[in-house]
Amino acid sequence: MITPSLLKKLACGCGFSDTLKSHQFVDLFKVGKINYNPIEKTIDWARFGREAIGLLESLGKEYYIKEDLKKWL
Repeated sequence: MITPSLLKKLACGCGFSDTLKSHQFVDLFKVGKINYNPIEKTIDWARFGREAIGLLESLGKEYYIKEDLKKWL
């Protein structure tokens, strides 16, 4: 799961390092937006979604895109 802390790292340009470290232990990633946080207005959600999907597909992982993020894709 992409957590708010990982999302903050991504917004700062730190990438998906937690996903890369944990992918072998996670069966299903749930990907969505961060809500009720000022940082949410600074994130390009379409780009975030495309990059998350690309990464998860390249790792051969199953994922679910939450409704709040789907509208940006």
